[in-house]
Amino acid sequence: MTPRLLDSSTCASSPRRSRLPSWLSARESLLLRAFADRLREREGANLVDLRLFGSRARGEGHERSDLDVLVVVRELDRARKVAIWDLAFDVGLGAGVRAGLAPFVRSERHWGELVRLERRIAREIVRDGVSL
Repeated sequence: MTPRLLDSSTCASSPRRSRLPSWLSARESLLLRAFADRLREREGANLVDLRLFGSRARGEGHERSDLDVLVVVRELDRARKVAIWDLAFDVGLGAGVRAGLAPFVRSERHWGELVRLERRIAREIVRDGVSL
């Protein structure tokens, strides 16, 4: 059975946020929170899910490892995807961390397909992802 990722317990618009991993620096945690807050402000109800994933979520990364962030939105076109990438760059610019944000931006429909088809990246995000 495929794990269900897109439900109310993992929805970015939910008021409940997970605690970030203790191995992240204070600056990295601040960077992730700032990105999440600005993205919620920008996207509103269009934002479905937001999670840290990859080596940094698993505690296997180092200070130069990217902070991989899954961004799932209901409606997505090229302009919105570029705007989200730009927001990640802008937030990261003044954060003073060596690694940058690396948003993995997908529409709700496409992300659902990746989960349904049990693609490796989806399985890893479902298994290791940390809600922001």
